[in-house]
Amino acid sequence: MKDCGDNGGREFQDKYYELLKVMKEIRIDPEDELSKLMTDFKILRIDTREKEEEVVVEEQFKKFTDIKLKVNKMHKLYEDLKLLFNSLSPNDELYQGVLDIINYFESKMYQGIFDSISELEFMFQLIFDNFEKKN
Repeated sequence: MKDCGDNGGREFQDKYYELLKVMKEIRIDPEDELSKLMTDFKILRIDTREKEEEVVVEEQFKKFTDIKLKVNKMHKLYEDLKLLFNSLSPNDELYQGVLDIINYFESKMYQGIFDSISELEFMFQLIFDNFEKKN
């Protein structure tokens, strides 16, 4: 870890902008995407009209996996940001802004997203177990 000097501040700023870029890529909507997937499963709205049920579930699982990868990437950047944040001086101009972002992430975003991911993983596991029993 670098010291609190210019290099540490620069590294921090790079990570911060990288995190913002990833957040923008997924439009901070992983919750919405996960909610839609979850709703499809909860009310059994999986569209199987022209495909086998297993194929549709595999497609849904791929969507879920893509969302999970994006969330994991965002989480990794967030963790890097927290480490760099801890190396900043409270007098640094970035300090308060980043503290606000960290608090927002921890209080508003992550818990709901991770709870949704866990619930969906459980649902997919049940479905895949059911497919194995049928075959």
